[in-house]
This record gives sequence, structure tokens and C-alpha cells, in this order.
Amino acid sequence: MNKKINRTLFIAFVVSAIIFGSCKKKEQAVSPPLPGNEFMTTIKWRFQNVSNASDSCWAVWRDSTVLSKPYKDTLKPIARLHANSTYALTVHILDEVHNTDLTNEIGVQRQNYHLYFFFNSKGLCGTAGQNATTNPANFKVTYEDHDSNNPPLPIGLTNQVATTYTVNSDSAYCLGYLRHQPNAKNGTFAPGSTDSEVHMQIIINP
Repeated sequence: MNKKINRTLFIAFVVSAIIFGSCKKKEQAVSPPLPGNEFMTTIKWRFQNVSNASDSCWAVWRDSTVLSKPYKDTLKPIARLHANSTYALTVHILDEVHNTDLTNEIGVQRQNYHLYFFFNSKGLCGTAGQNATTNPANFKVTYEDHDSNNPPLPIGLTNQVATTYTVNSDSAYCLGYLRHQPNAKNGTFAPGSTDSEVHMQIIINP
């Protein structure tokens, strides 16, 4: 009788240990989920001439698919600049559905996950799809903010842009991409996915 009871207890103990061990392994295998893509409705580029306080402008893109108000600047945002000038260029990111400014969240709290890219059209710089940070003939962007990666990598929300010659055409534009790259950011475009893509026409006057 005692032998049967002991054997039953032993079997129960072994089964419990297996189940507990299995659960423990599953818990160890779970890792926190990577942050998903940001929800945003509005991208604003602000240009401020570093030598002329009166020379500034905004180019504003809004996602008309989630904003009910028909903003006139949604379809064709335009920046009006001057040739042979240097501008401070800041990128502002908003969720206007929830009245939230996401710029600090992306540029500070999640700086190691994001990188903003600028690509010029042929009509703007003479070469189609040229990365604006790689010494284009016109509208050259220089990153001025960096994250806490080792080594530090650009973020792309605080920049300088240099203009060279005049352009005034629908074919002169810059594409802006906010790339979402958690645990993958390496300074290139490829890793991750796109949080936003905007088309900003650039007019450069004399």
C-alpha cells in the first residue's frame, strides 16, 4: 500500500517538474515586442535662413485619408527658398487626430529607432533620386542631430540645407522618409520600414 502511494507521489512529482520546467523555458524565450510604426498625420519642414531672420518658410504635408478637414497644403506643399543660401531645416512630426506633437518622442525618446532621409529629384539637383546628404549639386542637407548609438548615428530632424542655383518647376522636389528601424538602425535606408513618406516641392528663387 505504502509503495503504491509513494510511487504515485513520485510520478506526480516528476510530471509537475516537467510541466514547471516547460513553463519556465517558455517564459525565458519571451522577449519584449519591438515598438510598432508610429501613427502620424502631419509632417512640417521649417526653413530658416541662418543669415537673414526674415527669410523663413514652412512646407506642410497632411494625410488627407485620416484628417477630415480639407487642408489646401496637403496635396502640394511648397518651400520657397533663395539660391546660394544656407537654411536651418527642422522636421516636425504630429498626430493631429489626437492633437499630439510626436517630434520629441521620435527625436529624443526613440532616437535610436529612427532616421529621416532626404532624396532629391533630378529637377532639383540634376540627379534623380540622389540622397541629399551625399553632396548633390543643389539642396545639400547636412545632419546636425545624432542618437546615442555607438558610434552615434544621425536622426535627421535638425539639419542644415545649402542651396546653389535657382529652380522653379513641378519636377523640383525632395522626398522625405522617416524610417522606423528598432534594433536595426545602422545609418542606411534599408533596415526597417517607413513611418512616413512626403513629397515637398522646392522652389529656389534668386
